Amino acid sequence: MTVKAPQETLGILTRLWNKLRLAWLLFRDPRVSIWPKLVIIGATVVYLFFPLDFLPDLVPFVGQLDDLTLIALGLQTFISVCPKPLAAEHMSRILGAQVSAPSPVGDVVEGEYTVKKD
Repeated sequence: MTVKAPQETLGILTRLWNKLRLAWLLFRDPRVSIWPKLVIIGATVVYLFFPLDFLPDLVPFVGQLDDLTLIALGLQTFISVCPKPLAAEHMSRILGAQVSAPSPVGDVVEGEYTVKKD
């Protein structure tokens, strides 16, 4: 059995936390259709409270493993069906990058001017 370095474990936890934040931002964004929110997130939540599990929760740690796996799959599926530019926009905000301003449409003329009073 290999032991992961603390940096690796921290990296995995950071990526997981960023995925959770991304899913939350996409869930709250009005530009995302209501259907992925209802179907994917709803199905995930319903399964978590459904009395029948693939692995019974009575078995310590193993019983919660299917729940955690389902949450991770539900989040990843939700993020993957959201519009890619929208997910990229939110992820760049999460990572602290500046969202670039859209380039102007049409001709741009640069120059200096002075205001003269009559």
